Amino acid sequence: MVTKLSLLVCLLLSAPKPAGADPVLRARRTTVPPRIDGYLTDRCWKAVRPVTGFTQYSPHEGVPSEEKTHVYCVYDANNLYIAFLCRDLKPKGMSTKLAPREATQMGDAVAVFLDTYHDRQNAFLFQTNALGVQFDARVSEDGAVLDRSWDGLWRAEGRLTTIGWVVEIQIPFTTLRFPYSESQLWAIQF
Repeated sequence: MVTKLSLLVCLLLSAPKPAGADPVLRARRTTVPPRIDGYLTDRCWKAVRPVTGFTQYSPHEGVPSEEKTHVYCVYDANNLYIAFLCRDLKPKGMSTKLAPREATQMGDAVAVFLDTYHDRQNAFLFQTNALGVQFDARVSEDGAVLDRSWDGLWRAEGRLTTIGWVVEIQIPFTTLRFPYSESQLWAIQF
């Protein structure tokens, strides 16, 4: 059972950082988990401050994102829950594809990398789009190896909105491997 979960929000899994440079996200424990339905109306989402201030990966790496994204994170005794509110200045121009699970071409998507041993060498990858298409993999050897054969048990639901899109993710702790300790410190990349 995880009783306390802190996540270091990292921009890159392997990038060297000066001491104290990583922001810390203290995931809030909830007694009433969210309903994974693509709506951010659950009380637990309203009780946490979202992560913001994201930068681009493409086309201009490191430049502040033109689109605003808010990420929420809570957990209970059994699951980690992550929600994305992705604003889009031109929502009708979004690329969203309904594809089979494990499809890598899903259009606009969000991803979560969980480095549960905080070694900056290995991570679990969970990726989805506004239609809930799921892709997952294990990342190892400092990001050089992507094991697509790994299939984790998790849920994702998304929906398009008039201002962009929303995704909710539920990741059971039994899907992950992490050190045995009541207090956990993981690295996470959104």
